[in-house]
Amino acid sequence: MEIRYWGVRGSIPVPSTKDFSTKKYGGNTICIEVRSTTGEVIILDSGTGIRTLGREMVQQGFGGLQKCRAAIFFSHGHWDHIQGFPFFSPGFYKTNTFDIYGFRGVGGSLEEYLEAQQTSPNFPVQLGEMGAHLIFHDLRHGDVIKAGGLKVTPCSLNHPGGSFGFAIEEKGTKFVYATDTEHYPDKMDENLLDLSRKANILVYDSMFTPEEYEGINEPSHVGWGHSTFVAGIDLAIAADVEELVLFHHDPDKNDYRLDLLFRRAVNYLNRRKSENHKARKMRIRMAVEGLSQII
Repeated sequence: MEIRYWGVRGSIPVPSTKDFSTKKYGGNTICIEVRSTTGEVIILDSGTGIRTLGREMVQQGFGGLQKCRAAIFFSHGHWDHIQGFPFFSPGFYKTNTFDIYGFRGVGGSLEEYLEAQQTSPNFPVQLGEMGAHLIFHDLRHGDVIKAGGLKVTPCSLNHPGGSFGFAIEEKGTKFVYATDTEHYPDKMDENLLDLSRKANILVYDSMFTPEEYEGINEPSHVGWGHSTFVAGIDLAIAADVEELVLFHHDPDKNDYRLDLLFRRAVNYLNRRKSENHKARKMRIRMAVEGLSQII
């Protein structure tokens, strides 16, 4: 299984400038590609990173010369997770089919969210005019979906309006995607803990530092639906995860500030390693646009 990171930024895309560099970690919003050992493609969310992924997919067969099929799983319908879909070039070729998996909540279905995004005056091309065959599937917590040799299990997360995390498994390997989730103040999220057990890689929402989250010297972010590197490390240790990837980077953090956050995360993990033998083999890294991992 190969995991490629096409967008790792939360909330809003952040282009790099002379005074605010995002070149190291990237500025595109959320999008991850997972490929099985036999070539099946799963896309996780469609922030602005999906545009670059789409351009590569066109060169790899999704450009109209043959019939191709892939799956897209949406964690939820907030804008940074859907805003790139109108610019996903494989979606305009009639030879392509996409199985699209997402929520159906009080505010409507994923299909309705995507339709609204591409309804005038928001965008000139409506969802139904894109060309590709889009097949929508409603997700429920605990469903098991097969995509070729990959098994996908959704898990409800703690986020305003609801959100899904996903475990993707193939031949004894396990990748867990848990963006847009907020830890509980007095307990661990049992659903996410169970989903993450023995994962080779856990991608976890680490948007805030503990001080930012609690509102020390700034407005509190409690209830915003995002988490911290401390909560991520604690969860990963409890779940016996091999590698934790800090994800959903704050748009207000440039490369320098993300470097500082990562340094603090490493220091905290080292302290936990001295206290807990389960943590001693665990690794940690920052999500970086363009990163590729194979498990």
